[in-house]
This record gives sequence, C-alpha cells and structure tokens, in this order.
Amino acid sequence: MMYEESESKKALTGIRKNWNLIPTKKDKIEFNNFGLLRKGDAFRIVSVWQCPEISLNTYLVKYSNSYRLNIVKGEKEYKPKLNASTYFGCYILFDHNFPDFIIRPNTFADRLVNIFFRDQIKIKSTHGFNNKYIVESNKKDSIEKTLGKELFDLVLSAKKISIETCQNKCFIFSPEPAWVNNDYDNMLQIAKLLSQRDLLTIR
Repeated sequence: MMYEESESKKALTGIRKNWNLIPTKKDKIEFNNFGLLRKGDAFRIVSVWQCPEISLNTYLVKYSNSYRLNIVKGEKEYKPKLNASTYFGCYILFDHNFPDFIIRPNTFADRLVNIFFRDQIKIKSTHGFNNKYIVESNKKDSIEKTLGKELFDLVLSAKKISIETCQNKCFIFSPEPAWVNNDYDNMLQIAKLLSQRDLLTIR
C-alpha cells in the first residue's frame, strides 16, 4: 500500500509538470450514469482538480476503488476484507449536446462475439484500432467523423484507456491502478481533443 501511495504521488507530480491543476470541490463529479466504471465496496473520490488549460469544465479526479478478498460465510461479525488501489481519471462536462459513446479495450470475449455477430463499429481511419479497442455509440454512422482520426490515433498510442460519454458527461480512465499505468499525459491530451470536438458540435 505504501508503494502504491508513493507511485500515486509520483504520477501527480509528473502531471503537474505539464498541466496547471487547481484544487476544487468534489461535488462537481457525479459517476452514477457510467456503466464502464465498476465501483467497489469502498469506492470514494479522494481529490479533484480543475484543468483550465483544457476547459473550465474539465477535471482530474483521484479516486480509490476496491474489491473484496477472502469472503467467508457464517462469521458472527463479518467485515469484508478489501484490496483498495488508487486511480486517476479525467472528467468532462460538455457544454453542448455530445453523442453518447464508449471506447474500451477489446477483450478475447469481444473477439469471439464479433466472429458471429459482426455488429461492432469499425474505425477505418486508424490502422490497428479495431484489434485493440471496441467502440459503441448511439450514432453509429457518424461517431468516427465526430471524434476525428487524431483522437483514435491518440487512444491507440495510450497504454490502456477507457472512455465513456453519457448525457453530456465524459469520463476517461485506465482500468489499471496508478502504480501499473501512469499514462496520464495521454489521458489529458484525449480530454483536450474531446473538449475541442465539443466546440465543433455548435458549428
């Protein structure tokens, strides 16, 4: 745990070298509508920073998530043991109507399903993207054009990333904890591109 906390502090120091972060209130962040983020028993938001270089509605979020260990039935006073890790993510509140979409790592199960159904959105602009990621959207015919090739290129170059936009809120995060995946500069660059695409939706 001490190692994880040390790596978390290193990650935050690295982010601050390249991005201006302003501490802000946690009540600006709301995760209820995101299906990709699996919240454990002791999920909590630790800290939130505004990222004004990107937009006034873009935030870096440090959060703790957990899963249960050693579940034993029959104990009189059972208290679940939890393994908690620290994560960082980018949260965006879009100013305009933005299409709902998901970008998530392509799993072995996804590849098996696609053999039989072949209904996933195929990204044509970025070679190799469909092998690594799945794209889902309620705007199947236009989502690639809306997001743009630069975003797909950047996602593909990241270590492992998940993005979900729902009801004009967006969360960009790694399913891996901070001590495993510290590719936060790419995460913030993705947030910057999405904020720019948000401005294009009014044209």
